[in-house]
Amino acid sequence: MTEPISHTTTHTFTVERYANPFLVCTTCKQKVVGHIVSPEHVENWTNYPCRHMGITSTCPSWSPVDGCRCLEHLGIVQHSSSMIKKNIFEANE
Repeated sequence: MTEPISHTTTHTFTVERYANPFLVCTTCKQKVVGHIVSPEHVENWTNYPCRHMGITSTCPSWSPVDGCRCLEHLGIVQHSSSMIKKNIFEANE
């Protein structure tokens, strides 16, 4: 008589955070703070926290060095500063 074979797997996922606080999901319009990376499927990343694919920025002039530059470049800020909510990682601590 042979014993049944058991199989255990472990999956590790990491979240890489974005610096741009004005990113939103193109599907559900929820704020996106990063993307989920699976070591087995690096090409198939999804938004965090909504898990959809595709992002867009609500700030057309955001730069990683200077942040939002809409007032300087466009003369007006057309997006809400309330888009910058408390980071989801800080909220869960």
